[in-house]
Amino acid sequence: MAAGTYDPKAVMVLWDGLRIEGFTTDGITAPERLQETETEVGSDGFVVVTRASANAEIVTLTLYPNSPGYRILSETFSQEQSERGSLPVHTYHQENSITGDVMSDPTAILLQGPLLGEGVAGPREFKILLPDPVKRYAENIVA
Repeated sequence: MAAGTYDPKAVMVLWDGLRIEGFTTDGITAPERLQETETEVGSDGFVVVTRASANAEIVTLTLYPNSPGYRILSETFSQEQSERGSLPVHTYHQENSITGDVMSDPTAILLQGPLLGEGVAGPREFKILLPDPVKRYAENIVA
């Protein structure tokens, strides 16, 4: 579950250098950290351990279908789905103009594109995996 959302007017998101615009009012969720998982499989006693990177996070962006950002991300997702190979990496950059906080990852992967279908209207979600995000928090200096 996301810890919260950011004000889309205060946050700038760049995807491969292109500015993503057209967020809904709750269109940028706070990153969700992936948790380590352990799974026991089979009656033979073998244990399979799957661990996600301790730093990996997922960001969910909710965009209006008629926005420029929606077009950019949906075209990227469609192209990657048609290629059916390894998932290409992208550059993700996010800045908060109010707090000055910055988060970026040059190895971002577009995990989920919009749900398309007949009769589907309204905002749509994109999920982006940040395998190793770098965060820089602005220092709030009080004089």
